[in-house]
Amino acid sequence: MSGQEWRPITRRIGYGFVAVVCAAIVLAAGLWLADTTPSDLRREFRVASGLPKNWKTHFYEDAAVHARVACPDPASDPIVIVTGGQSNAANSLGPILDVIGNARNAQVFGERCYALESPVLGATSNAIAVWPKLGDLLERETGRPVVFINGAVGGSQIGDFIDHRSGYLARLTNRIGEANALGLEPDIAIWIQGTTDASTGMDPDRYLADQKKVIAGIESAVSGKAALDWVIPLNTVCDGWIGNGPAIERKLSEFTSLPGDRVHLGPRMSDYGPELYRDDCHLNLAGRNRLARDLLSTLLPILNARAAQEDGAQPGISPKG
Repeated sequence: MSGQEWRPITRRIGYGFVAVVCAAIVLAAGLWLADTTPSDLRREFRVASGLPKNWKTHFYEDAAVHARVACPDPASDPIVIVTGGQSNAANSLGPILDVIGNARNAQVFGERCYALESPVLGATSNAIAVWPKLGDLLERETGRPVVFINGAVGGSQIGDFIDHRSGYLARLTNRIGEANALGLEPDIAIWIQGTTDASTGMDPDRYLADQKKVIAGIESAVSGKAALDWVIPLNTVCDGWIGNGPAIERKLSEFTSLPGDRVHLGPRMSDYGPELYRDDCHLNLAGRNRLARDLLSTLLPILNARAAQEDGAQPGISPKG
């Protein structure tokens, strides 16, 4: 084959190489803006190829560094909270490790109770979580012990939790089962998610459908007393990347805005200023404190309403359609 005949073939190969490089750059940039790590790159390539994701398997589970404590007596009316979502619901805050302990508060892990301190057991990463601070504020305000059941996964999309291949929802529902066996039945679930989905242009209707499936999946594991109240903060901005966040937030606001229902709009984290973040995606200590206070303000009316309804019918037992 002559050099002239090779030239078009070489040109096509060159164009293909450039296209692949450009696609890799765009994908890498998207992952960075989506609050994911380089280790997630292989996972996203697998998804693009129609293969299952390379699901995260490294969760913080070092129970040995946490003091084992007696689980609160169910007769003491503990506040039991399930948490999930992505990094701002996990152990990704900081950067300074700030341990908050309260002898009456606990986290459930492996059919046992441990001191409620960061990093919380069952979530990803190994820095600070908002939950010990929130638990401390709740206990001081209500006089009731607080128990957390944690399962957030950094960089995740909400659809990852309803894909059985990830195991994310199964991990969390298994932990709820452990709490149920200890007589600790959940009252409230707090779900902080959205930055990854917003950056990838997730369709708002699909996002809401997936949120409803998460609610149904969690509640299938809850036994005993009244149905859960849900608190859903709005958290769709990462590194200044807005993407489809406003549309997702509007859809969630509509879903949580009906009076008398049990699915509640949480703090609007997307409006938090840069002084509350350590890296434009994850909250710093000031942001952690702000989120804990905002969640406290959201939870207190819900807890009061639940207490008033203990002897009567619960409103909004089924999630809105």
